[in-house]
Amino acid sequence: MQVQSPILNIPSFEAQKPAELKQPDVDLKQRQDLDKLHKNLSDPQVNLSLSSFEGLEEQKDIEKLPQPQESQASFIREKLPVLGYATASAMHLFAGLAKSTTILPKGLTKFLDEYSLVLSKLVNVSNYTYKGLEALFGKKLYEGFNGNGGAAWEGIARLAYTAIIPFTPLESIFSASGISSGLTMMEQAQRHKITTKPQNFSEDLKANFKAFKEMWKETFSKSGVSKILGVLKNPDEDKGHAMFLFSWGNFLGAVLGFFVGKKHSSFLGKIASFLRNGGGIGCDYAKFIHPDWNNKMSAIFYLGVSAFDFTKSFTNDAKANILSHFSLALNNFANYFYVNTSKASRDGTFKDYGAIKVAASSEPILAKAA
Repeated sequence: MQVQSPILNIPSFEAQKPAELKQPDVDLKQRQDLDKLHKNLSDPQVNLSLSSFEGLEEQKDIEKLPQPQESQASFIREKLPVLGYATASAMHLFAGLAKSTTILPKGLTKFLDEYSLVLSKLVNVSNYTYKGLEALFGKKLYEGFNGNGGAAWEGIARLAYTAIIPFTPLESIFSASGISSGLTMMEQAQRHKITTKPQNFSEDLKANFKAFKEMWKETFSKSGVSKILGVLKNPDEDKGHAMFLFSWGNFLGAVLGFFVGKKHSSFLGKIASFLRNGGGIGCDYAKFIHPDWNNKMSAIFYLGVSAFDFTKSFTNDAKANILSHFSLALNNFANYFYVNTSKASRDGTFKDYGAIKVAASSEPILAKAA
């Protein structure tokens, strides 16, 4: 029997046998299989396995390759500060030499004098802000802002630099930075007493204030003084008490320096400089015997900074300006390593007293080594 519809132009077909009626189902199944195969071949995991006889091993190797976002963030976090600090320090060095001699034209000398400070502030404020935010959020910034358990005290201490230094004149930068460094040294001195990972800012502050009370009692006591004096003979016995003591010189000297302002050669200016630099030198010694390599390196540069800064208290303004340039040339290198302790803490490579390695934010802090 034949059926034909000229209006719809549907081709005629013959009545088919029961066996022939199953053929469309077979074609449909083949199409479904082909679609499924095509979908599987489009899957990156399948492609990865097919491209290697040991697909899982090759996948691991590919996963190790840095992603574009991570590579860009790594450049900003690690390489850019190095370039910035090196450039700023070179400008300060040439500015100091140019102002103390006549080797460069006056126009170039004036340019270096003004813009070396601008670049130093820009580099330092950017680096302190970046590392301070990482400390507050307890993780690398490019991993997101949804992490808990940040180091609140450390972050606030770093960001104190950001809040103060942009408004500070050249001659007072090192002195004013003592507020940030003093608070940071207190936190690093007492960090080993916190043996569990705080889960939020509030817990971190409570844990740090508890450790602060303990360090205060242990440091400012007869036995504490004996411990600190003993550290001079045997540095391996240091447990942060020397750093905690001298951090107060950094902090109080910087606070007094604010009231002194540009009058660095006045009586109060000399006292502020003595406290700041005395505390700085003491902290430098404490950093030099500290287990973390970044602290050791910063201590070496900071000793030179303190020498220049203390000397300028006994000079006129013109010479103080020249010495400040040389001081900041060293200070930039010192700051790089000093702020790098925050990076090491987030990366899980920071070494604390007693050979304690502070784990990254996603891991619990290890208990004190025996």
